[in-house]
Amino acid sequence: NPATTVALIVLAMGFGLSRTPIASTALNARVDADARATMLSTVSMLRTLVVCLVNPAVGLLADRSLPATMTALGLATLSVALWSPVGARHLAD
Repeated sequence: NPATTVALIVLAMGFGLSRTPIASTALNARVDADARATMLSTVSMLRTLVVCLVNPAVGLLADRSLPATMTALGLATLSVALWSPVGARHLAD
């Protein structure tokens, strides 16, 4: 069902995008001002590198089996969410 798929994609994006400001706030609170720009730039570069490495692999997997690709992406997302939970300690000043 396309409507369900779109709704789930929007929901997943919402959860993923909600972590970015939390991580950025935690990083800003813990990194000295003189190193903050370098740290944020490094994090951005690493995020881009991961996207560059993962996207071709996902494309190849999608060419073989779209359901398997969606399952793998869902499991990877859940694994990252469970491996890197955001807790109150990340929000404390």
